[in-house]
This record gives sequence, structure tokens and C-alpha cells, in this order.
Amino acid sequence: MLTKRTAVPVAPSTSSTQRVSSGHPIIPCVTRIKTQYSRHEDRLETLRTQDKVCEVCGKRLAIHKCGICGRNVCEKHFDKRKGICSVCSDLMCQVCGKRLSVDACIVCGRLICRSCSVELQPGIRVCTPCYENLPEVLSERPELSYLLRYIRKRH
Repeated sequence: MLTKRTAVPVAPSTSSTQRVSSGHPIIPCVTRIKTQYSRHEDRLETLRTQDKVCEVCGKRLAIHKCGICGRNVCEKHFDKRKGICSVCSDLMCQVCGKRLSVDACIVCGRLICRSCSVELQPGIRVCTPCYENLPEVLSERPELSYLLRYIRKRH
């Protein structure tokens, strides 16, 4: 049978902990930490609305804008040489280095854009260097022999 719990009055104590109705100790600094955390979140939200905060790390002041995606980023997450953010830099085609990648080469695993790849079948792309050397690659790696049927269909 369930009984209704009621709050048990506790006399004020001089110790550093207090007790609540369930009997578990509450450390007063927890409330203080929650208040400080709340103030920190409020300040961060104010920063986000007033000044621009880096959209990658969310901590530093954003002073650059990515030339590809338009993200506002801090100094650490910006590649000045390319004029793009670190996210776009990581997603660039690893063959030409000029465009964002759309897939990875099924043979070598490099990120590739549409211009630097051959689509053997929807969802199966090979970078142009691997495609040009495909007979050699297939002789070295027999586990990729299934790609031959896609090549035959293309010709």
C-alpha cells in the first residue's frame, strides 16, 4: 500500500549541508553553481546575438566569414590562404582542392567532387586518377573485381 509522503520539518542547522524532505543532503554551493552557470549561459546568448560567436567552436569571437558556406568563424577555424572555414576545408575535393566533395572514391577513399570523378552507377564513384588506372588497380586488388561489370556497362 502506498502512502503519501509529506515534508518533514527540519530545524535549521549550522553545518554546511541542508536536508530536504526526502532526507538527501544538498550542498549550498550547488545552488550557487547553477546560478553562475545560468548567468554564464545568459551572457553567452547575449554574445551570440550582439557579437558574432564562432559557429564551429561556439566560444571565440567570430572575425571571419567563410567564402563558401558563409559561417562566421574565429581565427582558429579559418584558413586565410583559402578564405574558407575549417569545416569546408575538411570537405574539399582531395583531387582538385577547388570544390566541395560529393562522395569518396570507392577505390582509394579520397574525397571527390563531381568534376574529378566518374560515376559508375548511382552511388558508386571513382576518382579520375583511379579510373584511368583501374585495370592495374584491379589486378593488385582482386576484392574490387566487381567494379568490372560497371565499367563494361559504361562502354
